[in-house]
Amino acid sequence: IAFLNEKKVYSVARYVLFKNPTLAAYRPAWLLKSKATGGVWSGDGGPVWLDPSMPEVQDYVIEATKKIVELGVSEVQFDYVRFPTASNSKDTSYYAMRTAQGEIPNKWITMRDFLKRVRNELVSYDVKIGVDLYGIVAWNDGFDAYSTGQKIECLAPYVDVIYPMIYPSHFGPGFGGHANPAD
Repeated sequence: IAFLNEKKVYSVARYVLFKNPTLAAYRPAWLLKSKATGGVWSGDGGPVWLDPSMPEVQDYVIEATKKIVELGVSEVQFDYVRFPTASNSKDTSYYAMRTAQGEIPNKWITMRDFLKRVRNELVSYDVKIGVDLYGIVAWNDGFDAYSTGQKIECLAPYVDVIYPMIYPSHFGPGFGGHANPAD
C-alpha cells in the first residue's frame, strides 16, 4: 500500500462484512439465529451470516476497518453490507428484533445506523467509504431494500461511493422486455 501511495495510485480495500465464513467459525455466538429453532440460522453457504444488528459484530467491524484504514488505503469498500436473501431468510431472527422494546426496527434502519456509526468513527481519517449494493434496489419499489437492508436514500448520506451490483440473473422473466434477462 505504501508503494501504491508513493505512485499516487488510488487503493481500495474490499472488506466482506456480514457473510463471513472465517469470522463465523471463530465467533458462532455472532451468527444470525433461526426463528423456528432458536439455534444458528443456516442459509446460502451454511451458517456464515453474522448478525448485522449485534453491537459486538458492529464494534468488531469498525475496529477492523480502522486497522485497514491505518494501512493507508484510499477507500474501504464494504461488501455484503446487508442481510441474507436466501429462500429461507424469513426464518432469521436478529439481535435488534429479539431485544426490541417496542417496534422492531426495519433492516434498512439497522444498516443505516451501522453506516452512520462507521462514518462517525472514521471522521478523523482521510479515507472514503464505499458500499456494494444490489443494483435492483434502485428500481424495484423497495422490495429488496426491505429484505436486504439496502435502502439507497438512507445509506447514501453516510458513504462516499455506491457500487451497484447488476446481475442479469436477479431480474425475472420479462424484465426490460427480455424473456430471460440472464441470457
